[in-house]
Amino acid sequence: MSANYARLEGNRKSCYSFVVLLLISSISGIMMSPVSEASSSGDLGILDSEMPTADSFIAAYDSIQFTALIENNFNSPSPSNRILNWYVCEGVKPTNVCVTNYVDTGDINVGIILPGDIMMFTSSDYFNPQGFSGLMTVVYQFDQMDLNPSDDIYSFTVNSTLEFVDLKLDYDVNILQSLEDLSTYNNEYVLNSNTTYNISIDGFSNICGSCQINATFGWQLFGFKDYNLINESYVNYTTFPSSGFYKSFSKILPSFSHNDTGLFILRYGVFNSEGNPNSDMFSNNNINEIMININDDIDLRVVSFYPSHNPSSLTYYYGENMVTSQISSHGNKTVNDVTILLEIINSDGITIGQDTCESGTIKPDEFIYCQFDITASGPDVTISISIPTLINEGVDLIPSNNV
Repeated sequence: MSANYARLEGNRKSCYSFVVLLLISSISGIMMSPVSEASSSGDLGILDSEMPTADSFIAAYDSIQFTALIENNFNSPSPSNRILNWYVCEGVKPTNVCVTNYVDTGDINVGIILPGDIMMFTSSDYFNPQGFSGLMTVVYQFDQMDLNPSDDIYSFTVNSTLEFVDLKLDYDVNILQSLEDLSTYNNEYVLNSNTTYNISIDGFSNICGSCQINATFGWQLFGFKDYNLINESYVNYTTFPSSGFYKSFSKILPSFSHNDTGLFILRYGVFNSEGNPNSDMFSNNNINEIMININDDIDLRVVSFYPSHNPSSLTYYYGENMVTSQISSHGNKTVNDVTILLEIINSDGITIGQDTCESGTIKPDEFIYCQFDITASGPDVTISISIPTLINEGVDLIPSNNV
């Protein structure tokens, strides 16, 4: 064999080896790359996981949804059809391992985001650890990488536990709506001073079957302008639904009352807890604040009166219950047993007959009907119906409409 031929054979072997290395390198690169399709326009970035948050606890038998925080870093609105996949793995796993060897997966539909805006998007499907106890890796990844792929993947861990404890308020419920006889102003409920209210609050508990908890419920009243604490009251509860997933509960707060009127901030909820083996694991869903209006205004009005036998007639007959009058309450306080007076006055201004009607109870925004006797007659007489300005509950705010 010549030297030239030997060199040719050697070169061929080198070429074959180089090609084999290229193939191996390409295959390895494909295997190591995260699962994603071709690139998409724009630049959406995954900022965080709103629910569950990184390093938080989740219940081992409860189903949860994933909520991601997404920002549009591009100078035009994002596409309306971006898909964000989620993957869950048992244990702490690298991102590229988790997206190819997961225990569950799903997706989040990401809608249009305007330039510079940040929005939250929630999965339509649920994940359940199925009793797994320990750390779990969660990966968010867009199905198509965009102009900046570095923020198209987000990975974090959560701790799935069999000893999960969480009490949380139902923020959709107005705690004042169950109270009786309240007036409303601009669609907001109005309370009265020196009145005792038993307020119930609704919530949800997720407590493991062997877990015990002693939770302190209560309220705190603050000034509206200075936010100084005015009063507070607390009560403890130990009995809640404990089924390993969220179930609703309702508890009565300590009786609430305040001796002054005005605008205030009422802070209420779960202020503390002790438990075995765990106390409440989340404090960010335990407290709520609302503005309350305490107002004692009284405004009774004589709306109308007319002949009982025929409301459209101009003639009043002598006798019992011959006049009917409508009395309404436009104030914020319930009044009781107001004496309403009917007078018959002649042309000389002298009262020649009168009768009274006891109102009974008139609640805010309600009206009653009073009937009066006609005890005198004559030509050119005036019938007058009046409500006293000063009553047991206070002074009428607008006396001009009491007659």
